[in-house]
Amino acid sequence: MKSPWLDIDSDELADLTLQMVKIPSPTGDEQEFSEFYAKTLEDFGMEVKFDYVEAGRKNVIAKLAGSGTGPNILLHGHMDTVPIGSCVQPSINDGRVYGRGSIDMKGSLAAIAVASKKLIDSGVHLNGDLFVAGTIDHERPVGQGKGMKELVNFLRKNSIKLDGAINTEGPFDGLKIAQGGCAFFSIALSREGGTLYAATSPLASNPILWVSDLIVHLGKMDKEIESHPRHPLIPQRPTVQIGTIQGGDFLFSVPDSVKLEGAFRWEPGEDFARVSHDFASSLQELENSLRNKYDKSIKISVQIRVDEEECEVPSDSRIVTSVRKALKNVTAKDYPLTGSRFVTDLPGLTKEAGIESVEFGPTLPDDMTAHTDHESVKIDHLSVLSKTFVATALDFCGTR
Repeated sequence: MKSPWLDIDSDELADLTLQMVKIPSPTGDEQEFSEFYAKTLEDFGMEVKFDYVEAGRKNVIAKLAGSGTGPNILLHGHMDTVPIGSCVQPSINDGRVYGRGSIDMKGSLAAIAVASKKLIDSGVHLNGDLFVAGTIDHERPVGQGKGMKELVNFLRKNSIKLDGAINTEGPFDGLKIAQGGCAFFSIALSREGGTLYAATSPLASNPILWVSDLIVHLGKMDKEIESHPRHPLIPQRPTVQIGTIQGGDFLFSVPDSVKLEGAFRWEPGEDFARVSHDFASSLQELENSLRNKYDKSIKISVQIRVDEEECEVPSDSRIVTSVRKALKNVTAKDYPLTGSRFVTDLPGLTKEAGIESVEFGPTLPDDMTAHTDHESVKIDHLSVLSKTFVATALDFCGTR
């Protein structure tokens, strides 16, 4: 029998992607798209359920049942996008689909759907079950990962055992198996006594001056990180980075507090509890220094919230081996193993759901259009994704 992944219809794939892009689904307003994606998968022949995250917002869970004698696999993508803004209008041109969400990540969701349809239409009988999940509430800062958290709950409540997963957002030139962790921080510098009159107060009483010491301190922390050994699969180093500074509300008034916000990142294998403790402890030392230098009542308050945990899947795990084999069959190339610091749902699948997972998507380093006003995705890339998903399902789940 001819392998079904050899004849994925690129026109069908492009048309479906365009239909999806035409349905707005900014974070918080995913309902219309959820219903469209569910109906698409159902029309293609999958068993489909809605999993409600909160009122009017739902994940899509679909299943192509196998014989029950093989490993089960999950193909996942998030259905929400960043705000449409002034993004280019949906269209197909020069081998690309344009529009908000085309590469992040409705093209991947279309590739999953077409792959599932190809498996069904080909008459192949998998030994294991193939699951598809479309989740909501991914895009930060509006999204808080509620969709992924509910997916984990759904799998547990329904005793669904998954032996491997592909998060279909990510690199096209490698197979991602590692991701660094990321956490947000908010630091407040304050003193007692309320606001002061600028004409009668020295600059040393001003928290806006003190924050310069804090910035220097954070710079030293970042410099120290630079000297640490790098993770072999992640080209970018961990960082401490500042995003916003807020302080003062009137030209001739000295504020009593300043707030600084940012993020820090760490390596796979490092423990968030320890990393965050070290970060907070370092700021406690700074507080003592500032009290001696400026004002005995100075207080530094720190809030830290994890955005995504770190993760890394063993390079010899079944899902890694299977996807690399599928990529070799589809492209005749050996794909390298990679890692990144970009925040994706990979840690949610690996650490929260406990599934050995990898990441493969349509993005290249020199063609990163996600979140831009010219967002687009190459149809050829989506075709490779869809073929790879089919080939992986055949190999990972096994066939009768």
